[in-house]
Amino acid sequence: MALVPACTDDLERLLPLARAFDDEDGHPLSDPGARALGQLLGDPALGAAFLIRRETETVGYAVLCFGY
Repeated sequence: MALVPACTDDLERLLPLARAFDDEDGHPLSDPGARALGQLLGDPALGAAFLIRRETETVGYAVLCFGY
């Protein structure tokens, strides 16, 4: 397993994972939420996102926000 910093190119890889997580929690990911994830990936002052990878497969993610 590896924790790999995510960048803006990873948004399409992260969105299905975020949607699955939010659906399971009963709160579907909104369009503004998806846009916020894209903004976070593009601005390191907002926080950071990481892909959790097993070999070449992305199996999860983690997000750290510096402010809400």
